[in-house]
Amino acid sequence: MACAESLTVSFTPTCDAIKKVGGFANFGYILAVNDLASITASSGTISALGWDSTKVLTKFTTKERQVTAESPILDEGEGNITLVTHTVNLPIYFNTQAEINAIQTILQTDQVAVILPTANKQFRAYGLVNDDTDYDFDNFGMKVTGGADAPGQNLNDASRINITLTGDMPNLPCYVLDTDYATTLALLEGYLTN
Repeated sequence: MACAESLTVSFTPTCDAIKKVGGFANFGYILAVNDLASITASSGTISALGWDSTKVLTKFTTKERQVTAESPILDEGEGNITLVTHTVNLPIYFNTQAEINAIQTILQTDQVAVILPTANKQFRAYGLVNDDTDYDFDNFGMKVTGGADAPGQNLNDASRINITLTGDMPNLPCYVLDTDYATTLALLEGYLTN
């Protein structure tokens, strides 16, 4: 079931279990592919995202090293398309009913994409096509293929939902705006509002 609504709630819980002294707040961005009007790509790098009216990018905050992403390659060869399985294991922490409702939207959306920072301060896009001349970008994306609701067992445990997003794509996860970290971050942060 494709969801027509934009993902509009940022997941930035205030619970102490995530924001420990000296800790690191990992982050990323998530979007519904159907919220995009266009993708601008050159040499495989995405340089811009065009949004449908009122649609936005959504940011999430999580713990260090909790987000993992793999891309197994299923090469059919001999002129057939090579498919790469984009997989993101994403724990989303929540404090409010609005955040739970937004998580429910992700669960019901067939085409989701995630943009993650890398260790060397670049950003890679999972679930997005990097060549919209050969492929219709809105025919691809990831969907929730597994997960668990983990409300926490001990004092100060954060409530979280562990989600696995998976989708077969015609390309490896590509870079977003292949330039310096500050410029790319500013571009992505600018997509948080329309």
